[in-house]
Order: sequence, then structure tokens, then C-alpha cells
Amino acid sequence: MKLRPYVGRLDDGSEIYRYIVTELSSIFSEPIFHVTQLGRKVLKYADEKTGISVVGKLLHLEADSKEFENLKKLESLGLCEGHYRVIRPLGSRKEISLSLLSPFVSGEDLDYYLEAALLEGGSLLLKEKLQNLSALLIRLHGIENEGPYFYEFERSHVRKIVLKLQKDGILSLDEGRYFLKLFDLWIESFLRFKRKKAILHGDVTPTNFIFPGEGEIVAIDLERMRMGDPIYDLGFVCAEIKHAFLWRRGDWFSSEPYIRAFLEFYCEKKEDSQRSFEEITRDLPFFMAICELRIARNEYLESSYRRRLCEEARKCLFSGLSVLF
Repeated sequence: MKLRPYVGRLDDGSEIYRYIVTELSSIFSEPIFHVTQLGRKVLKYADEKTGISVVGKLLHLEADSKEFENLKKLESLGLCEGHYRVIRPLGSRKEISLSLLSPFVSGEDLDYYLEAALLEGGSLLLKEKLQNLSALLIRLHGIENEGPYFYEFERSHVRKIVLKLQKDGILSLDEGRYFLKLFDLWIESFLRFKRKKAILHGDVTPTNFIFPGEGEIVAIDLERMRMGDPIYDLGFVCAEIKHAFLWRRGDWFSSEPYIRAFLEFYCEKKEDSQRSFEEITRDLPFFMAICELRIARNEYLESSYRRRLCEEARKCLFSGLSVLF
């Protein structure tokens, strides 16, 4: 488990303290909360008496987060129950900059198991966790909407990413225009068919999936949940697996067995698993390329590696077009 910075004891006169105690009166009685920082605006409140912890996600007053509403919707659909579930929302009070109150989930995240797979003996464990992840995404993607999907989110998102990469000098102006042309060709091909929309997690980075116990997985951070093409989530998972091996080992080929296993796990419950696998792998390069460019935005990565991610994205887009047209 990662060590987290200790912040201190929560003042029992603070608004957040009073809100937690009032909202969760059946759990806490005059608690003594010790605060640990989990993220930039994410705090863990651990009660000294009961040993029970909750997590508070803080935002500025002007911020517009719909995560609590997203989770309440999923809770009403039963997605907060079972072995493959999303985090349960416990409360929200934006007047005190508390956008979400949720249970603390103890366990390792997917990034831990990706790193373990690079070590001897970790490969079977990673495949097991990817099977759990596929089962969770099947539940989430099972909530469908028949209306046509026009890929406007992807079109806008790609343009923002390309502009950022051009600004950072990772892509030239001509390279950026070339990427946008390739993405437009993909979207043009998608629009020829009526596609079902489904609920997406929307931010399937490895740290957003926690494994609290054997055969269990909990999804967190659903701020970006939306309706869209389910392959968006799948493509981003596959690109994150590829990135983990490329970044840590310099060898993306080693990621292929895990990517294939994850997609096979996802498709095996479908009525026609082989056809589903073929359709997903046909469209996957488009979404993997978006994720690879998104990862390339990160300034903590070396410029040479960021450019390599862009080149991998270009190969994805270009090679996949020959199948579509």
C-alpha cells in the first residue's frame, strides 16, 4: 500500500465534521477523525474509535461536479451492490466545498497489478484483475440508450489534446492537422452505422479501480461518467495496459496477451462472442489512439517518450483505417 501524507486531526467544530457526523449518525458518535491526503483534493477521514474511514472529495465553490448525481443514478440501478460495483455515494454538500462523501475502500488498485505483472509471478494475478474489470464494465455498459451517437465528445476532446501537444512542442502544426484528419475519417466511418449508447465510466485510468477482496472490484472517480460508445472505455483500458509496459519496460509487445485476455473476458458473455470481439477490435484503434495522445499530454513524461506515444497513436489510427474502408 502507498504511504499517504498525514494532515492532522479534523476539528470537531468544522462544517465538514458536523456534516459527516449528522449525515452518518448511525455510524459515528463523537468520532475522532484523523485526516490523510489521498489526492490533490481528496481526503480520508479515519475515525479513531471505530476504525471506519470515509473519503471526502473537495472542490472550489465555482466547480461543477456531477459525480454525486452520477453515483446516485447508478445506486438506483443497483450498481453499488455486488462483487463488481461502483463506489456508494454517502453525501454531498457543495456549500462547504464537499462534492462527494463516500466509503474508503481498502485494497490495491489496477496500477499495482500492472506493475506486479512486470515482475515474476504477477501475470496470472493481472489477468484475474482484468477479468474482474471486464465484468464491472459489462454491468455498466449494460445500461443502454438506442438514440444515435454522433461522437461530438471525441471530436472536441481530440482537438483539445492536439492543441496541448502542439503548444508543448510535441506535435508540429502539420502533425496536429494530420491527426485531426485521421480522427475525422474514423468518425465519418462510425456515423455510417446507428450505434447504441451506453453508460461509460469515462475515466478508466488504472488508479480508479480498487480490488478490496478476492473476486471484487470497486470503481471510483465517476465525475466523467456519460453516455457514449462502450468501446471508449475498452480502448482506454487497453491503451493504459500498453502504456504501462511501454513506459516501464520499453516493450509494448508484452502487453498484447493482457489486452487480448481483457477483451476476450469482456466478449465471452455476449450472445455472439466472436462477432463481438471482431467488432470491438475493429474499432478499438480509434479509442486507443485518443488515450495514447491523452497520456502524452503529461509533462512529467520525457519529451522523447511523449513523442513515441504520439507515433503509436498515429500507427493505431492509420492501420485501422484500412479495415474500415
